[in-house]
Amino acid sequence: MLGIEPFFKDKDECANEELNKFFRETIKRSPEGRCIISLPFKPNKEALGSNRRLAENRLRSLLIQAKKTPKLLKAIDDEINDLLEQGFVEPARSPRPGEEAHYLPLLAVVKKAASSADKLKVRVVNDAGARSKDEAGLNDVLFQGENLIADILIILLRFRQLRIVITADIEKAYLLFEITSEHRTFLRFLWPLGIGTNPKADIREFQSCRLSFGLISAPGLHCAGIRHHLTEKMQKRPEHREPLEFITQHFYVDDILLGTKSIEEGKKRVTTLVEVFKAGCFPLKKFATSSKELGRFIQENYPDASVTSEEVNARFLGVRWNQQNDSVHIDVAATIAFLEGSRPTKRALLKVASQIFDPLGLVSPITIGFKVLLQRLWLKKLDWDVPLCGDELSEYKDLGAKLYTINLLTFERNFASTDEKGVTELHVFCDASLKGYGCVAYTRNIDSKGKIVTTLIMANARVAPLKGDWSIHRLELLGAVIAVRIAKKIKQAMLREFDTTNFWCDNACVLAWIRDRPDRWKAFVENRIKEIQEASESDEWRYIRSVENPADLLSRASALDSKELREFWIHGPSWLRSTDKPESHALNPKSSEVEVSHERRAQCFVGLTTGFNSSQVLGLKPLSSWPEAVRIIAYVLRWRDPNRNKFVGVENR
Repeated sequence: MLGIEPFFKDKDECANEELNKFFRETIKRSPEGRCIISLPFKPNKEALGSNRRLAENRLRSLLIQAKKTPKLLKAIDDEINDLLEQGFVEPARSPRPGEEAHYLPLLAVVKKAASSADKLKVRVVNDAGARSKDEAGLNDVLFQGENLIADILIILLRFRQLRIVITADIEKAYLLFEITSEHRTFLRFLWPLGIGTNPKADIREFQSCRLSFGLISAPGLHCAGIRHHLTEKMQKRPEHREPLEFITQHFYVDDILLGTKSIEEGKKRVTTLVEVFKAGCFPLKKFATSSKELGRFIQENYPDASVTSEEVNARFLGVRWNQQNDSVHIDVAATIAFLEGSRPTKRALLKVASQIFDPLGLVSPITIGFKVLLQRLWLKKLDWDVPLCGDELSEYKDLGAKLYTINLLTFERNFASTDEKGVTELHVFCDASLKGYGCVAYTRNIDSKGKIVTTLIMANARVAPLKGDWSIHRLELLGAVIAVRIAKKIKQAMLREFDTTNFWCDNACVLAWIRDRPDRWKAFVENRIKEIQEASESDEWRYIRSVENPADLLSRASALDSKELREFWIHGPSWLRSTDKPESHALNPKSSEVEVSHERRAQCFVGLTTGFNSSQVLGLKPLSSWPEAVRIIAYVLRWRDPNRNKFVGVENR
């Protein structure tokens, strides 16, 4: 997730530049202001077949399956009829001989409607990845394009910094882009319209007029279209450049984020937002705000839109938001219900772990436990549906009980300081155990009056790797690497720069590595120390005792089952909220030389000597007898004796 960059970056950038140029040259406007776009075909477009036989076979299978559930069949038929009435699809004439045409099989994505438990909500998706045996599918001949979808972490971190937040939703986002008439023939599909009420309805041909779900290029075209529209409006409305530029950087597919410092400014920005998107035929239907007064303003001026400003369980990008006290939390109600109604198996454990959506890692001390148990079950090569027993069953039940603790964890939405004269600090704590490693980051705001407020920003936890020989010091080093990566991500998202940054680690061995030259250590340690030193200064790293390290809760999968532990996790150690840190925290206790030197790179010293031939020095020729050689050497040694010419008295004899 963090710190990963594309390998072929230069090649991708060149291709993306070409696609952006193609997009700018081909995008048009309809008379009412709607964007008309073209599909970005690759040079291998000739490999695309008609796909009609495959579409017919897939339709036959879909109808057989849907007829088993008449409610489902009618829901699909109603959805296609609704698309036809709104002009999103249109009847297609049969292609002439030699005319290009491509048929897409249909997929029905079904979920229960929120308004009624019996009603089904269906989204019809064109399967553009389907291909015949000897022919390419549509996605095979389309460029995917650059990933223009914003980083969800950045948007959520910005969401937690705005004083007054406003969110909006673009209704039916993809379907608001019109496809040029020349390319609609590649978006054909078959459906017996009216089959929901008439079982003998004839199969008819249709083609999409709008950007279709299922196209590999759809996300890129959608985001490029929104950015193009906003850029045009910025040029025409220079006085509104600031909010429009913010929106350009902070929309996630169809979710828009906007902020303001005052109610009056918020009213102006909402008005600008609605007018700008309406000019491009992008209706905004769902609004949410942290201000009740602003919510009333939106409701009065835009009665067709739904507005929430006092909901306890609102949602933004999957994160639950209590608008009454302006806090965020992680919703696990559905996960608990699933856990209570399922057998304890590896499959159930995987579903539980994947259901908890926590991109900021706010409840990672609890969720890491599910990953650790899943890793252990994987090592045992346990089948998916074999019931757990013994220690695994006991741990599974304990993890289920921990889920209830998540309902007790709430975090302030706005962690940014409102005092422009105050001081803002970033504190990142890292830790590791043989189970896992990770870090947790806090902001420490000191206002001009000296009041200190600390808030958890985000955390990240990972299970310890299985392959290789992993010492606790190497795992602690991995935790330190994650700490600098998270700090980099947070700084990238901050609307205001931190005055200071502090990293806290309870492993003296890691601190010794960080404060020394990277080339002194083995390759594993060297590479990670290089990354740490590039992203931080060595004097930003400090020692902390394990009992005062909140990342310790994360590494050992704490249940957070007491109020004190929850406060410790949400706000950090108590001294973080005081004006003076204990003196011992500035010290780095001497680490064991054995532990540090274990990772020291081995050094080999090589001395070069030049040999000589004694016969050349003595001027000797090869001798035929040993006594002759001894006699000659004796004369040489006698000649070298410095005392040979000195007088020796009788008393010294």
